Amino acid sequence: MRNKISPMIYPEFRIHSILFAYRSLICCAIHYYSKNPIYPMMVSIATMIGADITTHYLKPSDQDSTMRSMPFPQNISEKNQRLISYFHSTMQVGATLYMLENMDTAFAPLCSIQMAAFLMTLVRKNIIKSVHWHLIYSALLLTNFISIFSSSIGCVFIRIILYKLFIYMRFDYR
Repeated sequence: MRNKISPMIYPEFRIHSILFAYRSLICCAIHYYSKNPIYPMMVSIATMIGADITTHYLKPSDQDSTMRSMPFPQNISEKNQRLISYFHSTMQVGATLYMLENMDTAFAPLCSIQMAAFLMTLVRKNIIKSVHWHLIYSALLLTNFISIFSSSIGCVFIRIILYKLFIYMRFDYR
């Protein structure tokens, strides 16, 4: 049963965190040693398959995923909770697209991935509240945009198109 009051680091989240951290590191190495864009695509697809397998075996069938079921303070409306969760989900899509571009953009999401777990630990130890987890995690996701300066304008344009297309197809049409 998921804890509704405080973020918990469940086995599903732990494996996802490891998978997506290694995705960043492997894609960084690929961009450093090879310019073939198919390899980061293969790593990203393999990571998503690994995450799906992990969720299939480790997520309780009657529960949502760890990230989608992150608790919110009671004073945050349900509408705002959905908006924040949607923002987190769309930024995670953007992080996947970052894997395809260059070493800097592949490395950028690593901080958010690892800090999410650390922040959960801080909440569990009552050092910060769940509202702080959401604020800091959101800010960390936004820092990924700094890596845009390592991209060509063409790559940024293509990333925006792919991002919008994926968001439209995934979140609007499932």
